[in-house]
Amino acid sequence: MIINLTNHPVSRWEESQSEAAKKLSLDGQLVDHPFPQIDPRMSEEALWDLATNYADDFQDKNDLDGVVVQGEFGFTFLLVYFLRGVIPCYYACSERVVTESTDSEGKTQKTSVFSFVQFREY
Repeated sequence: MIINLTNHPVSRWEESQSEAAKKLSLDGQLVDHPFPQIDPRMSEEALWDLATNYADDFQDKNDLDGVVVQGEFGFTFLLVYFLRGVIPCYYACSERVVTESTDSEGKTQKTSVFSFVQFREY
């Protein structure tokens, strides 16, 4: 099982991303786990405690093959730090394709499309 700990549910992933994540798992199971809301006023100690709790919870799962974790930088760093060497942690690498267009009033609009390329292990 791979846990998706991001703000992007598996149901909204490109097929290539889902297939790549399934290959990281022995059973091909992908499970969404919502990324926690991190209050910017949270103390470092509270952030440490939150990351510790998540790490402990994940380490208690016998069928866990890895965690895709992306979100608030401090929490992500701490969780990966606590899990490193115990449970593999991954992040998605995407290519951003930006297009610009100008409407009839001269306003420019940029559109970014992110296309999944691969997972990398932290």
